[in-house]
Amino acid sequence: MSQSLSCQIEVRGLLDPSWAQAFDGLTLDPSPDGTVLTCTVGDQAALHGVLALIRDSGVPIISITVRSPTQEA
Repeated sequence: MSQSLSCQIEVRGLLDPSWAQAFDGLTLDPSPDGTVLTCTVGDQAALHGVLALIRDSGVPIISITVRSPTQEA
């Protein structure tokens, strides 16, 4: 049984809020080094899909934090 995953992906550069539509509902928040994209995905395969979308957009990834629901604070 798969669990949903809460993900925070920090990318370099400030992304315009219009990118939220391109990233299908991810929230975008500014960070000191760029933008943090936050989402919940159903499983690892869905996470890889999000990462592929970021890669295909040419946006450099700084960090990725993934938590299962049991790790939520």
